[in-house]
Amino acid sequence: MTKSVHPVLCGGTFFSLIVMSRKPTVSRRQRIKGKSDAFSESDMLLGLLRIIQPDYIRPAGDTFKTYSTNYKKCAEYTPDDLKFDNMTVISAFSKRLNSDYNAVLSAMTVYVNNFIGLGTTAKEDVMLVKRLIELILSDKSIPPTCKFAINKNGSAVAKSELADVTEVYLPAFLLSVWNFIVTDKKRKDNHIGVTTITSWAARGQSKRPDGSSIAQDIKVKCERVYTADSANAEDENNCESVLEFLPDCTEYLNRAYEKYCTIKTLLYNEQPKPFYDFYVCNNIERRIPVPSKFGSQHRIEIIENVTVKKLTEKSRFIIIAGIGGLGKSMMMRHLLLNTINNYAETLTIPVFIPLKDYDETVDTLFDYIFSKVADLSGEITSGQFEEILEKGKYLLLFDGLDEIGSTYASHFERQLESFTDKYPTNNFVISSRPYKNFVSYSRFTELQLKPFTKQQALTLIDNLEFRLDEPIIKQKFRNALDGNLYNTHYAFIQNPLLLIIMLLTFEQYAEVPSKMHLFYREAFSALSVKHDASKGAYKRTLCALR
Repeated sequence: MTKSVHPVLCGGTFFSLIVMSRKPTVSRRQRIKGKSDAFSESDMLLGLLRIIQPDYIRPAGDTFKTYSTNYKKCAEYTPDDLKFDNMTVISAFSKRLNSDYNAVLSAMTVYVNNFIGLGTTAKEDVMLVKRLIELILSDKSIPPTCKFAINKNGSAVAKSELADVTEVYLPAFLLSVWNFIVTDKKRKDNHIGVTTITSWAARGQSKRPDGSSIAQDIKVKCERVYTADSANAEDENNCESVLEFLPDCTEYLNRAYEKYCTIKTLLYNEQPKPFYDFYVCNNIERRIPVPSKFGSQHRIEIIENVTVKKLTEKSRFIIIAGIGGLGKSMMMRHLLLNTINNYAETLTIPVFIPLKDYDETVDTLFDYIFSKVADLSGEITSGQFEEILEKGKYLLLFDGLDEIGSTYASHFERQLESFTDKYPTNNFVISSRPYKNFVSYSRFTELQLKPFTKQQALTLIDNLEFRLDEPIIKQKFRNALDGNLYNTHYAFIQNPLLLIIMLLTFEQYAEVPSKMHLFYREAFSALSVKHDASKGAYKRTLCALR
């Protein structure tokens, strides 16, 4: 591609301006003494990549450092990871922007807080906005009608109107510019910006964008996510601050997200897949007592598109009950990721606590929960952990109450009651099969995980990558499901795990038997073959029915 002579907005020039606005993490005196900033340019590029692809894994060694240097310089060689030619990745990013804009915006808000100076004496945030506007206006390849977001809700103005804006919500603006760069065909070749970078670096020339052509004052807004290190901010006039001081949990949140944003399943048992590429969220049912002269009566409330905010509006203490395979653990994983994505707004820190390992080795519930945090971030001390608990900033996700051995169930109940007495302002969610009436959990509101609707079942099948070599298999199954299959086999189809087993059965036998006893036999056969194939030399012992 011919290198453009006019200033060009591309990945490298955008990243260069971001780096110019990087906030210092050590004082000038500390830097003179040789102490370096806590994050590097490669950290900053990695953060941008994870806005697009949350499960992006940094290459080992110094490879990514070289990537970052070349990307910033608009070097001719661009690794495949940074060409953004992977349409599956870009399509998933666009889908998240359309379906869950606030979550992606929250991720960019955290990025801005981590890396860009907000409201400091030098006003890096204002200079960044002015420099970007100046570059966009100078880039002749960007049509005048191309729009960029300037408000928190994503509302945008055309390029031709940018010169007159007086207020910008920084994360939304950066997100729209970054989205434009990775989705515009002309920007796929990052090398188009090399002339721009060269001109900026030339000594004795004033071609580096300084925002001087943008004469008006611009008020730049961004919610402040405070950490222990951010209390030294010098000027907060241009920032809508959330006045909450917490220990720095950035490492924990990043590692928790990396751990839970991909998952292996019955279908994907060799290579983990991004969780939200296929996850379909169940509805949740809440039964609300209604006074009646005819005895106990209830009004049913259905919670759709479940989020942490929707649940905690009902109660701080929740039990989500549902039969096996319905998706309780998947729901808990969704609540964890949803909380991390919205951390900038809520300052709530989620902890996933599997209860299957709760046994005689557990001394206190405090230690058990803290171990789940410490495993992901050794930088958080038990004192800081308790400090956050006392502020009520944890979402504690206890997964699998029914998986605690009967010997230890009473011990857990006593520990939980004491823990909730001591730290009642946190949010507690427990998942369990409906194996008991939960009477002893007097604080907790019981909610029911609903089976899949027909549309949810169809959406799951649509989301699954299944036999890409023979797509007709999935299409035939979907057609059957959309037809009469839902009515004849609804008990299976309403359960996500059983629905996938049904799909595997269809793959094996090219049909779903109408007689249920035959279907159960073939479903079990399909499950055992598919599941055990991933266990190498393992051979399951099977017993014949008599």
